[in-house]
Amino acid sequence: MTQLPRLGPPQKRVNSSHVRTPIDAKRLADFLAKIEAYEAVLLQRQRDTENQIVVYHIEQKPSEAAQTSQPVSREAKSARLTDDAAQSRFAPVDLTTLQVYEEFR
Repeated sequence: MTQLPRLGPPQKRVNSSHVRTPIDAKRLADFLAKIEAYEAVLLQRQRDTENQIVVYHIEQKPSEAAQTSQPVSREAKSARLTDDAAQSRFAPVDLTTLQVYEEFR
């Protein structure tokens, strides 16, 4: 097991941690470059995670992934809406008859 280097007495460590360094253009540019590189890594990780999720779902349901979406007729949409309303425990609400109290901005 490796041993950590000794930093000296606690008072010396505290004093050395409060050293002020001037902010100049070079340090600021280095910092921004480092942050931009880290942001690029994080964005790539996010894309990789999203791709892994997509690949997982494709592998789990290959037959559904091969199907293309078909347009739905208005009759099918209205039939589905009435089925959903029938299954709901609440009565359907006509939004045109509701009173408007105030406008959201």
